[in-house]
Formats: sequence, structure tokens, C-alpha cells
Amino acid sequence: MLNPSFCQINNYDPHSAEWAMEGTGRRVAYDDFTTIDWIHDFSKERVRRRNLRNLQGPWATVRKAYDSSQGWLLVFIVGAVTGLLAAYIDVASEWLSDVKNGYCSAGFYLNRNFCCWHVDGDGECEDWVSWSSALRANNPIATWWAEYFMFVLTGTTMALASAMLVKFYAPYAAGSGIPEVKTILGGFVIRKFLGGWTLLVLFQVEYKRDWHTFELPFFMLLGALGGLYGSFFIRTNTRINAFRKFSWLKEYGPAEVCAVAFATGVVGFWFMFTRESTVELVANLFRECEEVEGDFHGLCSSPRMWSVIGLLLVAAIIKIFLTIFTFGTRIPAGIFIPSMAVGACVGRALGIAMQLWQESFPDLWLFSSCPSSGQCVTPGTYAMVGSAAALGGVTRMTVSLTVIMFELTGALSYVLPIMITVMVSKWVGDAFGKESIYDALIHLNGYPFLDNKEAYTYNTVASAVMTKFEDLDVITATGHNVDTLDELLQNTDCKGYPIIDTYQGRQLVGFAGKAEIRYAIDQARKDPTMSGTSPCYFTEDLPLFDSAFDSAPVLDLRPWIDQTPMTITPRFPMEMVIELFKKMGLRQVLITQNGKLCGLLTKKDLLRHVVDMNHPRMARRTAQADSRRRQVGDAGWRRVAG
Repeated sequence: MLNPSFCQINNYDPHSAEWAMEGTGRRVAYDDFTTIDWIHDFSKERVRRRNLRNLQGPWATVRKAYDSSQGWLLVFIVGAVTGLLAAYIDVASEWLSDVKNGYCSAGFYLNRNFCCWHVDGDGECEDWVSWSSALRANNPIATWWAEYFMFVLTGTTMALASAMLVKFYAPYAAGSGIPEVKTILGGFVIRKFLGGWTLLVLFQVEYKRDWHTFELPFFMLLGALGGLYGSFFIRTNTRINAFRKFSWLKEYGPAEVCAVAFATGVVGFWFMFTRESTVELVANLFRECEEVEGDFHGLCSSPRMWSVIGLLLVAAIIKIFLTIFTFGTRIPAGIFIPSMAVGACVGRALGIAMQLWQESFPDLWLFSSCPSSGQCVTPGTYAMVGSAAALGGVTRMTVSLTVIMFELTGALSYVLPIMITVMVSKWVGDAFGKESIYDALIHLNGYPFLDNKEAYTYNTVASAVMTKFEDLDVITATGHNVDTLDELLQNTDCKGYPIIDTYQGRQLVGFAGKAEIRYAIDQARKDPTMSGTSPCYFTEDLPLFDSAFDSAPVLDLRPWIDQTPMTITPRFPMEMVIELFKKMGLRQVLITQNGKLCGLLTKKDLLRHVVDMNHPRMARRTAQADSRRRQVGDAGWRRVAG
């Protein structure tokens, strides 16, 4: 009685035999929409480092030096590329904004600043040609309509071009990208999202006057308004995006972009503050009047300042509703600058009102800290604080947002009012719902992101949440051949399988990923000696064969299974299970009792349970989204088993 010959697929990774000894088995490249197996990758990295330390000779020294410097080289390359991209985006976006109003006769590729660099202040620039002049409009009415037409046409054309690039070249470039980045950093694979087709604007201001104590309540008022705006935006935009994602509208992405851009141009041209580019608007709202030579639409010296306040508030309302409908369309568009513009408009309006109040009643006790001569209130600081409040209400960021705003102003003395404003914005926003716009989009898209800040206070055990053994797709260590195993892979929809000895014993042998088994079978079929009836084994306990069959090849799948999967008992507290997933980056845990398989708990199961317990309203919304997703047959949705 002899053992048959084995067919092992050893040509995938020449070093796999070494790190497979740690028990985690071999792996193929991660499929799209799968969770990273951090334990396996850490094991592989340990082996790589161990092998590197054992190398000897001059070439080994060079390799070790390169390995140690990889982090610094990566930081340098990322910084350099980011700087180049930021410079390009800054110049290109300014030109695209200016071309809506005219072009440079000295060079069509020049924006207005470069075209008119030699003109001081508000002097006339002969090289800059407005569209009304280019179209030979010879009266005020014709001039207005010519500029109106070109403003809408150029804006709609740019939006359509962006939508077509997204549709045909970079589908993942749509939106802000932050929900996807958070999910990727959490250990989820989204292929092509960080590809070459999916590739910073800074408002640098400096305030010469300090803030006063009497301004703090008004800064807090801006924070409360920012929290209310954030809650309103998140709820409304999430519902619009859900309709956009799961209705007939999803098939008409470019057409929707054109419609939204057309409406934006038609409405925005009528108001001077919405006609300007958002970047230029925010930059001018932040500035002190002493910094600029001209007067940006009457912000500093208009005889009708109350009308300017009204126009700023109207611009804020228009931008709120336009941003609600724009954020989530199939173009690259974030929420930072639009939200900052909304907050800056409201903040500047409040700042101008405060300035007029102080100038009208300088002897009022409230303004006792103001100097006897000179300006006391700086409206630009209210714009800056208002933008932080609006952005905090939408993103629910606190410390990081405070740091960002501090870097914008460069004034250490404004950290306290910004921090207070951002905290008030978060508190008010959290009163209506704790999720940020990015959390809402993560749940809407069904990404398996486990928030480290998520608390769990329920007395639940693993057995109450796990998928029971009777409902699992499992593989026995023996008893399969190539054909039956291939049929099992085709007829089941999961990412991996527990390996057990027999259905009666249910003793756990290990865990094998579907991609790994598929790769091994495909490679085995290339072997001319293999057949569909060749036995497949996941264990060392192989049966003995007669000598007449000792030449029959056997597919040995032991190297492809994780022989030491993470296991817990059925009574293990869910609070501890969540900590395991958070701190160890697990894809799944197997529930066993005395080595006997009882069930399986995946990251997706865990996320669903946490949402059901902590956010019942969100759970209902997610269930409705899943139902709509199944109805429309969303090809982008994949079942994630880990």
C-alpha cells in the first residue's frame, strides 16, 4: 500500500514555503471589494524581514539600506507629486473660472491674473477680452445677455466634459473620495480607485487685529448655525444620493450633471457673490479690507452695507441648495470648499453687522474693550470662523479642523475661538445625528468600514450574531475531487470556507479563501496528468491506495489553507469581538467549542449588528438601500464575506 503522487501548486510564490510555516497559508492577489487579511500580511512581512536580516555581503547591505529608506523616499515622492499637482490644479482651475467671463488676447491659455499682471489695482486691462466684446454686443442689454449666455454655456460644457471623463475613464473619481479612502485605510480593497486616472487650494490670510471677548457669543452663534446647516445638509443630501443611486437617474449621470450645471449657471449669474468662483469668493471674504487695493463687490466701502449683508445671506442660501444637489453627482467634487463658502458668506454678513453696530454705538458697554480710534471688529475673521463652523457641521471634525483653520490664518490667537466654534458646531449637529456626511455615504454605499470611535454597550455574545454551522458553506478535508470542488465554488457565493474533518465530527482543520482554491484548481487543470476525478485533500491524514493507483495524481491543497485561523467560543462577548476586529484587522472569526465548528462571524456580519444596535434608523435605511440595490441589479455591489 503506497501513497499516490501529489500535485502541489508551488510556482505562485518562491518564498511561500517559509512564511506558510507560520500557519497562515499562501494567498493570491486580493480580489476587488475584499477585506485585507492583516494577520497573514503581517506574517509574510515578518518572514521577509527575517530573510533580509540573514543576507550577507555588500549587495545585502545595499538592500538593507534601501529597505530602511523606503519610507522617507515615499514621503518625498508623495510630497513632490502633491506639490506639482496642487500647482497645476491651482493654475488650471483659475483659468477655467476666468474663461467663463472672457479670454486673454495675448494667449488664450492665460488666466486673468497672468494676462493683466502689468495692470495696477482696478485699472483697465486691454489684453483681457470679455465675451460681450468678443460677440460684438453694442448695447447694455445685448452685453448682459451675451455674458449670461457664455457664463452658462462654458460652465455647462466644463461640467459635461468632466462627467464624460468620469464615465469612460475614471468612475471612482466621482465625488469627494473621502468615504472610499477611509474604507481603504480600514483594510478594504477597491481596485483602480487610487489609479492614475483618479488623481489644494490654500487661503493664506493674516489678521493684524486680535479678537475680543464680546465676540465669543457671536462666534458660538456661528457654530450653532454651522451645526444646523450640517445636519440639514447630511439628511437632505443623503436622501438625494439614495434616489440618485437606486433609481432610473443612475443611468443618466452625464445628463444630470449637465442639468445641474445649467441650473447653477442660470441662477448663479444673477447674484454677484454666486457669479464669482467659489475659491475667489472665499479668499476675498476671508481678507481684511486693508489687504486689498480694490473693493470686492462692496464688502469694504459700499454706502449700502445692509444690502451687502442681504446679498451675502441670499448667496449662502443659494449655495446651500446648489451644493445639496451637486454633491454626489458623477463628477469629481468635494464638500470642503462649498461648505466653507456657505459659512464664509454667513460669517462675513454677521461680521459686517457687528462692525456697523460697533461703529454706530462705540460707547456701548459691550464694546468697552475696543480701542478709542481705529477699527475694532474684523469682518474677515467672522468669515473664517463661519467657514470652520459650516465645515465642522458637515464633516464633524474637531481637532483636525482646528489645525487646518489655524494653518490658513497663521494666527495662534484665533485657535481658541475656532476651537469653541467647531465644538459648538459638532454638539449642535450631534443632537440631530452623530454621523458625518462621509459616514452617511459609507453606509449608503455599503462599504465595510468599522469606525474605531464606535462604542458598543450591549450584553451580546458571539453565538447570537454568528452564522450558524447549519447555514454555512463548508468543505470537508477529504472526499472531494477537482470537479466537485470546482462545482462547489461555482454554486456558492462567499469569499472563503471553513475546512472540517467530517460533517459528523465538525472538527475544525482550517480556513481556505475562495480565490486561493480557485487559483489552485486552475493551475492543477493545466497539468496533463490531472483529471476531474483527481482527489483533493486539505489534511495530512490521507488514505492509502493500492499500488496500482499509486501513480494517480492528488491535488494537495494544504499550503493554501490557514491552519491557525482566529477562533473564539460561542459565549465570547461581542464587545470583545469588536475590539478584536478593530485592533487586529480581522476578516472573520470562527466560533468553536472544544475544536468543533459552531459558526462563523464576518466583518460584514459585525457591521450589520453594530448598525442594528446603535443606529436603528440607519439600519432601516440600509435595508431599504439593499432592497433597492437588488431590484436594480447594481453590478458594483459585491457580497463581502470579510
